[in-house]
Amino acid sequence: MSEDVRKIGGKPAHVYTCQEVAATVEDFLDQECTTEVRAMLEEHVDACPECFERLGVERELRLLIKQSCSPKSTPRELREKVIAKLQMIHIEGCTP
Repeated sequence: MSEDVRKIGGKPAHVYTCQEVAATVEDFLDQECTTEVRAMLEEHVDACPECFERLGVERELRLLIKQSCSPKSTPRELREKVIAKLQMIHIEGCTP
């Protein structure tokens, strides 16, 4: 994506690159970024299939981890899902 400038709230806004989205995905999911930054990240993710997929994988992985950290024994199927997701991320070269 080129280094063009968009307006958010009447002010020039930085357009995020895929690398910047990857570096801030945790802050985004933890809702630890400003409303303005969140809007710019969402704009990029909505327009970029790769970042959209990366964000979805990260959300799904977090959900699987959260579910697996319950006090109950982890069901075999869930364990297999988590392992399969981690292997997929490793094979595709994605870093969450």
